[in-house]
Amino acid sequence: MHADLLKIPHFNLIKEVIIRENCEAYFIGGCVRDIILGRDVHDVDLVCFSHEYHDFANILKSALPSVWVEFKDNVRLVRGKTEIDISKPRGKNLDEDLRKRDFTINNLGMDITGKIYGTMDDLDRRVIRHVSESTFTDDPIRILRVFRFLSQLGFHIAQETLSKAGSERQLLESSASERIFSELDKLFKGSHAQKALSSMADCGVYDVITFGMKITELEKISAGEGRGLVFFASALFSRLDKQMQDMLAGRLNFPNAVKKRASRNADFAVKIKKIIASGSDAEIMKIIYAYPEETDDGLKLFELQAICAGTDPYSVDMAVDRVMTLIGKVDFELPEKLNGTILSEIGIAPGPLMGTIIKNVRPLMASGEITSLDAAESYIKEKYL
Repeated sequence: MHADLLKIPHFNLIKEVIIRENCEAYFIGGCVRDIILGRDVHDVDLVCFSHEYHDFANILKSALPSVWVEFKDNVRLVRGKTEIDISKPRGKNLDEDLRKRDFTINNLGMDITGKIYGTMDDLDRRVIRHVSESTFTDDPIRILRVFRFLSQLGFHIAQETLSKAGSERQLLESSASERIFSELDKLFKGSHAQKALSSMADCGVYDVITFGMKITELEKISAGEGRGLVFFASALFSRLDKQMQDMLAGRLNFPNAVKKRASRNADFAVKIKKIIASGSDAEIMKIIYAYPEETDDGLKLFELQAICAGTDPYSVDMAVDRVMTLIGKVDFELPEKLNGTILSEIGIAPGPLMGTIIKNVRPLMASGEITSLDAAESYIKEKYL
């Protein structure tokens, strides 16, 4: 047995079940590819020809307690961070099944001894190539998967596959938004995301998923920063108004947390750009206080925007250094001491005025313009009472 088989999560238990129940079952697709490439294997794909796939999944679940998730043509067993997919066979036997897979790097099977079925030619050549002429019409999301594999593996796309993805890109308009998000999320976690995004733009796929938007240099560079989908979305949002941000976020099925963080990152970069040249340190510190979770990505976005705009690199570095220095000077603890209880004690009744005071005075405390709670109380009495 090849030692790399032990990289497959729960391999020994799966092997034991297959032998005990006399199952004709194979590891399939991505987990086989990753074993051959020496990559870590996080998820498992199985297909069984001796048992109906629900029955095989039940047998496996009885030996491996897990959460059962039902899909159209497969069952997913979730145990911790591992997902085991048991698929309905796509043919009468393994050979027929492999011919109906998405890409040649994935139409591979492996038995429990480590014997490989299918051809490894394109895997050896590091080429992403579609298996059949119906690859994308069978499942349009595979168009995005082409670029996701490019990003994750660093392979190159066969010219005929790239051309086919471009000519059939409109099929993506019928794809569920949650599946689009899933593919993009994986794409931007890859080491070659910038190359993948550029290829998407070159063949017109980028236009389809972004309502016809043409890719900018900022978006290309942001994809290469290794900061994931949220940072790329921040760069994308930086040229859109709130209405367009909402539309695009809906199209790409961004979770609210992703949408909010990307929008706030973009807002932070805009505010820093407006104030950095002539604003005081205190004004910059107030922005940092208002965007505590966005300072890292937001500042990097500001830096890339300035570079793309042709700003002198020395000036950009100076601006970034200034903001980074001020981040360490912002007092995030003192403002929290100013609350409704304190305001009631000095005669501020609950209501809109109390909220206004907290909103206006806390940033002054964070920036060092008010240096103590006593000073804050004096300021409030003078200004609001």
